[in-house]
Amino acid sequence: MLLIKKILSNLLKIINKTCFVLIFALLLFNSNLLLKSKHQDIQKPITTLDSIIITMHRLKCPAEYVEPYSLAIHGNSSLLKLDWKYIVAKIYCESYFDPSIRSFVATKLKGDKEKEFAVGLMQLKPSTAASVASELGDSYSYEKLFDGVTNIKWGTYYFSQRLIRYYYDYEKAVRAYNIGDKGLRDSIECSDNHWDRVSNVYKSIGE
Repeated sequence: MLLIKKILSNLLKIINKTCFVLIFALLLFNSNLLLKSKHQDIQKPITTLDSIIITMHRLKCPAEYVEPYSLAIHGNSSLLKLDWKYIVAKIYCESYFDPSIRSFVATKLKGDKEKEFAVGLMQLKPSTAASVASELGDSYSYEKLFDGVTNIKWGTYYFSQRLIRYYYDYEKAVRAYNIGDKGLRDSIECSDNHWDRVSNVYKSIGE
């Protein structure tokens, strides 16, 4: 009888020690999970918007210029399977994210003549925009070119067509967007080293 009691007593001690070890291990495991979770929150990936804003800040373009158009840039680029970084670079080089901007030539003209030249975020010519709007089934008006989201939609689509035409050669597509297909065929140089400027901004995004 004494032997049985001794055995049971030892068994209880073993069980108690085992339970203690298990509880300690469980607490340690939960603690590691919590630390890992906090670390992951701190190290969360930079979003597209963050990357755009960081780059534009580096280029001294205020975040409030960029933020209203981030969804339009990413959404239209994704829809058309484009590298959104080129769209950001194009907008920066074309208009510095100013939706009201007009080409230098347009600022010197009045009336209907003024409406023949490029305007808006992606510096679309009205004739080009009207053609794109028709292809997309959108209604067109000159005033819509000054709406940033609309200008991005039409400009991104037009850029995608240049990419398809030039077999996804981004340099040719960027240059053709700037000087036209005929200008590219005639080997006219892009104004203000346009390709170099666009590619430099592109390379700086996300660095």
